Amino acid sequence: ISELYDQASTEAAPADGVLSGPYQYDASYDPDIYYVEVKWDGYKIANSNKKYQFAIGLYYGDNWDPSNDWSYEGIAKATDTYQDGSEKRNDHICVYSDGVLVGGVEPNGKKPEQTEETTTTTTPTTTTAQMTTTTTTSASTVSTEETTDSSAETTQTAATTTTATTTATSGNGKTTETPADVLYGDVNLDGDVDLADAVLLNKAVAGAVELSDLQKLCADCKYDQVTDANDSMELLRFLVHLTNRLGPSA
Repeated sequence: ISELYDQASTEAAPADGVLSGPYQYDASYDPDIYYVEVKWDGYKIANSNKKYQFAIGLYYGDNWDPSNDWSYEGIAKATDTYQDGSEKRNDHICVYSDGVLVGGVEPNGKKPEQTEETTTTTTPTTTTAQMTTTTTTSASTVSTEETTDSSAETTQTAATTTTATTTATSGNGKTTETPADVLYGDVNLDGDVDLADAVLLNKAVAGAVELSDLQKLCADCKYDQVTDANDSMELLRFLVHLTNRLGPSA
């Protein structure tokens, strides 16, 4: 196997996808299933809209038939126009954070555990993407998405208001009033700013869940009245101690 193109390493250095495999998936489940893995250490590949391409070498005269490969199921064939919106999410390409399944479905039906109730905060480490194939000779290509996980507990305190309402000027110059019960970064409204909030915010940015009005206020970590990937990145910076405050001062 050989890497052909890693858009993340080209545009978001020092991000660098490391390709390895193929590896046997689970001999007790099906000995003929293998997967290829791509790792990005310390880089949030999920929802980054980055392309990754690789090739698998075959012996001369071999023809690879992907029709029974797990990751091939549900693949939408793109049109001739690059990134024209015809691309679709494929849950048969699995995404892992520090070895834990956080996106996609494995061949044996395993799905990510629900993390909304998690209260432990951890630090971003390694994101990997895996694709699986039931051919005994090789695996296939993979376009990836990812999620960040963490491993060290934090005692930082996010920005919150102390009066009935607080009037402040955001980075875009707009003056707004913020309710007193807003704890910036506490997207799930459980009173703590931790990994569970980062997971929920990523889902909201990806359009997988809808936040309430109060949750949107708490999710505005960059304090620009927009809930987007910039807020996710600011929250992750807070969780790994790159910043010690969220909200109006972020």
